[in-house]
Amino acid sequence: MRSCCDESWLRSFIQCELEEYQCAEIENHLAQCPRCSELLSQLEREAKPVLELAEQGAVSFSGTSLLSQFGDRFTRFMDSEESLELPQIIGFYEIQKVLGKGGMGILYEAEHLMLHRKVAVKFIRHKRFLTPEITERFHQEIISAGRLFHPNIVTTMDAGTFNGQPFLVMELLEGKNLTETIVTNGKLPPIQAVQIILQACRGLKYAHGFGLIHCDLKPSNLWIKPDGSVKVLDLGLTQLRSAMNENVHHGGTPDFMSPEQRNKTEIDEKTDIFSLGCTLFFLLTGKIPNLEDPDFINAAKYGSKIPKKLQKALNQMTDWEKNKRFNSIEEVEKALKPYSSKQSTKKLILLGYALTFLSLVFFPFFTGIAAFILGYVNKRKGSLLHGRIQMWMSPICLLVGAALGAVAFAFSDYYEVQAENQYLKETVKRLIQEIQPLKDNPPDFPAELFPNELSNQPRE
Repeated sequence: MRSCCDESWLRSFIQCELEEYQCAEIENHLAQCPRCSELLSQLEREAKPVLELAEQGAVSFSGTSLLSQFGDRFTRFMDSEESLELPQIIGFYEIQKVLGKGGMGILYEAEHLMLHRKVAVKFIRHKRFLTPEITERFHQEIISAGRLFHPNIVTTMDAGTFNGQPFLVMELLEGKNLTETIVTNGKLPPIQAVQIILQACRGLKYAHGFGLIHCDLKPSNLWIKPDGSVKVLDLGLTQLRSAMNENVHHGGTPDFMSPEQRNKTEIDEKTDIFSLGCTLFFLLTGKIPNLEDPDFINAAKYGSKIPKKLQKALNQMTDWEKNKRFNSIEEVEKALKPYSSKQSTKKLILLGYALTFLSLVFFPFFTGIAAFILGYVNKRKGSLLHGRIQMWMSPICLLVGAALGAVAFAFSDYYEVQAENQYLKETVKRLIQEIQPLKDNPPDFPAELFPNELSNQPRE
């Protein structure tokens, strides 16, 4: 049985921010817990239904009173959460089948009647009743999403209303969200998890550039396509930063909700950083973070071995004190990027540089080739910068080392020849000096040593 729900969970339940299975768990608990049922009723009384607000003329969508747009068909749909009767023609789109139900909307597959292009159409749905806050948030989603065009953000193509129901037309995505991915395949290797988060960072950085905060980042709001690209979904909770200072939005899913959202204090980009860190923890461990545990973000505690510096970055992303987190998504990218690919060991990198410089003075041909091979190995292992440097430097050092060796060899031959010539000169000089006395005073040789014809020759 589920334990009693705190206020943040019940507010998220009312505002349609939970997954289907979470809503089912809370409903089962409410049926057995009078205390939580009373708390839920109190929270419901605080949120006025949209029809009551519309009677006062306070809410409109596309310039038309919501009250005048709500017909019996819409009321039946909202009360029963039944799907539309399919197929259904809405404007240029033929609604063909239900794709799924999210926190704020029910999603259909549709086809543009003229372009024959498959699209996704999202309508507001609710769990208890439609509140002004839900309608305003969906209205904000239409405005916000229509401004964003980025490869890592789902593209909004059109918007409108049908029987009072606002809807969005978005690109139809293949693949599945990260919650489904982890449930099906289990936790991800650190490299793959970081690569996914980095793609989400790029989309969020683009949205933050417009002053928009997501406020509900979680695995089910990150969609991974078959080619590995990632899309950020559900911008329904985004708010203009300027508006937040006056009317702070505290939506979000409790499991991934930042402390400032829980405490109802001012939120900013660091709110998304906290939720993104919780999402990274989920990808690494396959576990939903327990925010009640002071050591909730320790991946090793759940059997996931990750580099110490990656754990340090994860800790900083999810620090309970907002001023200790990264200041921007750019800083998060810089901290996570080294772990988005395999890294070579420090020993191999240092050995590659050692052989590269050794090729200048010691057997350039052999050490240079060895340095090039190590550079290639380091590059394949993920150390792209070091690998490329070594692959470029090793042939250069090989040639320089060979040239220096040739020069040294030439000079060594020259000095060797000079030394031999000097030795010969000294030897000849010494022989001359030894022969000179014999020339001046020739010795008397016995006559019997010479032939008769030579012995009678006068001596010179």
